[in-house]
Amino acid sequence: MCKKNGWQLSGDAPEAYERYIVPAFSGIWARDLVKRADLKQNERVLDIACGTGIVARYASKHISVKGQVTGIDVNKIMLDKANQKSTDSGLDIKWQYGDISDLPFSDKSFEVLLCQQGLQYFPNQEKAINEMFRVLVPRGRLLLSVWRSIQYFPFYLALYDVLEEYLNK
Repeated sequence: MCKKNGWQLSGDAPEAYERYIVPAFSGIWARDLVKRADLKQNERVLDIACGTGIVARYASKHISVKGQVTGIDVNKIMLDKANQKSTDSGLDIKWQYGDISDLPFSDKSFEVLLCQQGLQYFPNQEKAINEMFRVLVPRGRLLLSVWRSIQYFPFYLALYDVLEEYLNK
């Protein structure tokens, strides 16, 4: 599950994430992160390691048609679920497959970068942070919601082990 280019998921992980994780706590954290970002209507927002897009979905409700929300993730199946969820909700969000260590965006492309619980999974955190600052406009806002490395969180380490065992059957 944890490959060279980051955390990889397969199977029905996106559905399980939306069914259990988002309602239990991830959705609450996403609302809080977006609230703290104090988004303006015309801003360009990037949700990094967007997963199924819960942060991007909340952010898009604060952005006008002149603004844009984009979600990027290294997991194609998570992006597929994100696209399905946003389409079902009538939200105009762009979904981009890509690696944080080489973001496929021009310099100074976004006013706001949001990353909820992604940084600890990036193989090269220093390069990831450098890429974030590269695509952020001067005086832009970067908000990270992050714990320490996964080994410090027994619950997530156990969940990781269970998911890995389940997906490798």
